[in-house]
Amino acid sequence: MTRNCLGVVVTILGIALTIGTPVCGIAAGSDAPYREMTVEQIADLVMTRMESIHSLSVEYDSSWKQLLTLSGFEIDVPRRSKAVFAGERRYFESIPLDPLAKQAPYSVVFDNGYTLTCDMKGQIEYGMHVSQAFLQKGRSEFVDRNDRYCEEVVGIPLSDRSRALWKTSWYYPYCLAQKLQPYVIREKQELVDGSWCHVVELPGWDRIWVDTRAYAP
Repeated sequence: MTRNCLGVVVTILGIALTIGTPVCGIAAGSDAPYREMTVEQIADLVMTRMESIHSLSVEYDSSWKQLLTLSGFEIDVPRRSKAVFAGERRYFESIPLDPLAKQAPYSVVFDNGYTLTCDMKGQIEYGMHVSQAFLQKGRSEFVDRNDRYCEEVVGIPLSDRSRALWKTSWYYPYCLAQKLQPYVIREKQELVDGSWCHVVELPGWDRIWVDTRAYAP
C-alpha cells in the first residue's frame, strides 16, 4: 500500500491511498485494463487477507513536536520502537536514540497470562538510569496502548477495543463496506509503480488504489 498524506509516502501491502495530494508514479491510458472486481469483492478479499495475519513484528523511528511549552517536560526526543504480536502475545519496547536524553527506555511484555513492565522512569543515580519492573497477573492496559503504528499505518487492530470497533469504522478496508457513503470503482485500472490497480473512491474525499494480485492466496 502506498499511503500519501500531505506529501509523506509509506509503502505497505500493495495499496495506494492518497489524501489531498496525488500519489507519484500513477499512469492511466486507453490501453489500461478494465476493472475485474466490484467494490464488495475487493472489500471481502482484503478483509479476509488482513484478518488472516496473526503475527507481526515492526521496528520504526519516531519523533514528536510539542505544541505547548511545559517546564521540565521533554517530548521532542527521537525514539526507536519495536512492536511484536503473535496471537495474544505482545512485546513493545521504546528506546531514545539520544543516549543523553532525559527520557529513558521502557518495555512491556504480555505472555502466559502475565504482564511484565520495565520502566526506567528517567531517574538517574550514580550516573545510571534506575530501572523498575512490575509483574502483574492478566493483561495490563499498557500492553496495547503504547503502539499506534500497527493500527494507524499497517491497519491491523491490536487492542480489544479496536477489534470491537474496527469493522464498523472508517479504517481501510472496512470503509469499503460502509453503506452510508458508498465507495465507487472506476471503470479502468491505473498503473501504480508497475502494478495495475483497481481505483476505488469516495468522490471528493478519498481515493484508494488496490493491487488485488497482492492479496491472492
